[in-house]
Amino acid sequence: MQILEENHLFNFFKPDSPFVRFLDFLGNLMLLNLIYLATCLPVITIGAASAALYDVCFQLGTQEEHGIVRPFYQTFIKHFKQSTIIWCAFLLLCADLAATVWLTAAQPSSLRYMGYTALVLLLWASVIMGYIYPLLSQAPTLLTPLLKTAVFLSVGYLPQSICILLINCLPLFLILFIPAVFMKISFFIIVLYFASAAYIITRLLKKPLSTVASFR
Repeated sequence: MQILEENHLFNFFKPDSPFVRFLDFLGNLMLLNLIYLATCLPVITIGAASAALYDVCFQLGTQEEHGIVRPFYQTFIKHFKQSTIIWCAFLLLCADLAATVWLTAAQPSSLRYMGYTALVLLLWASVIMGYIYPLLSQAPTLLTPLLKTAVFLSVGYLPQSICILLINCLPLFLILFIPAVFMKISFFIIVLYFASAAYIITRLLKKPLSTVASFR
């Protein structure tokens, strides 16, 4: 009986056991998350870091997986220019829309429609950005077709779009509206959240991306 228990314990910790594979996967996510946060520190590099993050997440758990650090930095450098331009344009757009929402909040009701419109556009722009970097990481292309594809997917796959928006905006929402909760889970966010979120999003995008010819 004791020998059987020892064999069972040995099999549990074998390199190809589900438990060990899960620990390896979790370790890869943690490493990827820390690399992503480190490359986001200049702020202006968040676009390139996001493209690299999604590229690695698409490969995780597949036969195309070739580590974490090297593929991340290869994609980071490869898409740096285009990703940075897109990210800066998005920041400027969000700043303008957010300012409109803020300034019209205290205005008479006749002017508040401008704020509501700006809020809708802000959310939609965030959804589109949720598609931009996964698309860019898998099929580099010119900005115009990239943007058209992202807009098409954001409207054509509304359930996925809502999920992507909620996942991407959760940390910001907690910081702005429930800071106490954010502080309690800040360790998880620093260690694991962004890589886990990107991995989930890449799985949500499997069906939408399969409808785009360049992703087949």
